[in-house]
Amino acid sequence: MKPLLLVTGVALLIALGPAPLAAQTSVDEDPPIFIGNATCPDSSCTNLYNGETIGIPSASLTVWDQGAASKTTSTTILLIVAIPNSTSGAPGIASVVDGPGVSGTGVGQLGGPNVFGGTWNTSTGLAGTLTGASGSTTVYQVPGLPCCSGGGPSENFGNLQTWDANAPGVGVNATSFGIFIYSLTGVSLGQSQYVTVNFSGGGLPVGTFVNVSTCESGSSTSVACKGGAVYSTPFTHTGLVSTGQTPEPASMLLMGSGLVAFGGMLRRRKRANA
Repeated sequence: MKPLLLVTGVALLIALGPAPLAAQTSVDEDPPIFIGNATCPDSSCTNLYNGETIGIPSASLTVWDQGAASKTTSTTILLIVAIPNSTSGAPGIASVVDGPGVSGTGVGQLGGPNVFGGTWNTSTGLAGTLTGASGSTTVYQVPGLPCCSGGGPSENFGNLQTWDANAPGVGVNATSFGIFIYSLTGVSLGQSQYVTVNFSGGGLPVGTFVNVSTCESGSSTSVACKGGAVYSTPFTHTGLVSTGQTPEPASMLLMGSGLVAFGGMLRRRKRANA
């Protein structure tokens, strides 16, 4: 009986075939840079879905350097943000806050000058889109940024769409992703250092992915960094917005008014039935 079960199990595995997802990107390559959140600004974050991506709120995120002690990032750090089903309306950055041991004054903006060989709209930050027709093109390749020490081919439309549809708290049907660039300047990160980026307005929409690209300290921003000078985000530590902000005061007031009106209607109905 046991040999028969073994044969049946093997046959079933062959029939199912490999999982229809891109191979995971190793986080052991140096120097990767991670996205986190206020509760786990470093690599202690728990993966959100299928052993990959980190759940982040819409209003803020952390950028954490996991590289070697002998290396630091450039003072220009790029957030590569993939917003589902939108090529407009990306929020601005309200502030960049230093974590422990970080020196300098961080400033963030949507867009900013084209650097590291990349090209995007310097005002809106839009670099282009990823769609089903993009194939294996990654979020790094849309703006023409160098890739990758930590990041790799997993950051493509197929994987982003799959994670948006299945990750807990997300459930977004993405038919495209607008790729936006944010520039962080004024802060260089050493090993185990991080900064917190706070977004303005309504923050990033649920289903948005956030990656990072930068060069090793001392690299010129006028040319693409290459080889070991590239810092990028492994898909295992890409940020995925899984929770939105709490309702704005006006929205909460409107909701409260609706509940009061509903309560009054129930009381009137109760008196009429008495």
